[in-house]
Amino acid sequence: MTEAKNHVVWSAPGELVSAYKLLNENGDLVPDLESQAVVKRAQVAKYDFFFRKGLLLANPFDQDGELIERDYRVNDFSELGYELCRKKIPAWLKGKGSKKNPPDMSFFEKALVEMAKQ
Repeated sequence: MTEAKNHVVWSAPGELVSAYKLLNENGDLVPDLESQAVVKRAQVAKYDFFFRKGLLLANPFDQDGELIERDYRVNDFSELGYELCRKKIPAWLKGKGSKKNPPDMSFFEKALVEMAKQ
């Protein structure tokens, strides 16, 4: 598969987490630890769900259960997994389910049932 067809679907999880910053009282950009914790929890839940369901073909966790810092490309997903990413991940990330503790994965469960019917 060419590089263009095997593009990055999910960049390394730490990249997204570290992007959450805020200005402190001195006007310096510093990590927003509260938001980073919420985003990291959502990332772990997302990767775990996709891997357990066979949608993500590469194990995203190391032997200690930590997310591996690597990009995930089209070839790392099943066909259904890639479609679920394209169609449902953006809405889930914007919604309340991704911010719950633990994140609510029922959105994806329902989407899988819908997609299986098609």
